[in-house]
Amino acid sequence: QGEGSPILAAVGQLQFDVVQSRLENEYNAESTLEPLPYTVARWVTDGWEAVEACEPLYNVFIAKDRWERPVLLFNNDWGLKNLEDKHPDLKLTPWAYA
Repeated sequence: QGEGSPILAAVGQLQFDVVQSRLENEYNAESTLEPLPYTVARWVTDGWEAVEACEPLYNVFIAKDRWERPVLLFNNDWGLKNLEDKHPDLKLTPWAYA
């Protein structure tokens, strides 16, 4: 449930390259980026209780953002649609509020 290494999301490869360059040049920190298969992210508006009410969730990676809010990661739009069909009351949003 998202207890491992941090996940860095970006719109394109260039953003990853910039982050790695800045880590190396500004902080003298080496980094390794490993691609993940997720292309769709959704925040759960009603929090962890809403996630737990839907479990078990299949083909969904459950992560948390820097404010400990649940973020569901999907390999593709089909995975998102499948979850929405199975759990129509689960409120998801494609963005998070700080």
